[in-house]
Amino acid sequence: MKILLINYEGPWGGAENVFVNYANILAAENYEVEVLVPDNSELHERIKENDLVKVNSWTGKNFFHFLIELITLIRNSNFDLILLNNQKALLCAPIIRFICKSNVIGYEHSPQPNALRSLLL
Repeated sequence: MKILLINYEGPWGGAENVFVNYANILAAENYEVEVLVPDNSELHERIKENDLVKVNSWTGKNFFHFLIELITLIRNSNFDLILLNNQKALLCAPIIRFICKSNVIGYEHSPQPNALRSLLL
């Protein structure tokens, strides 16, 4: 089974700890794991310590660069499962579902302060 884990956020926090644990556990169970994370972030450095996980990253500073890299990665690979971690990655779920036939799971670790954001997520 081929799994893609996506994290848009750069700062290190609770969701990023969960993300690293997901990647390590899935790789240890012999799943083919790839991640998409911000380039030169603490998360990027931590994930690439595991030789069983293929690390993909983007270098742009905005959501548009992230989205282009994400679409390119999904079109060039056939993932069985895509896990979206944090708010901005979760907002890509409709696009991901439109361009691929993979199962998509989202994870957000904190309560949302406004109703519109909760509805979108």
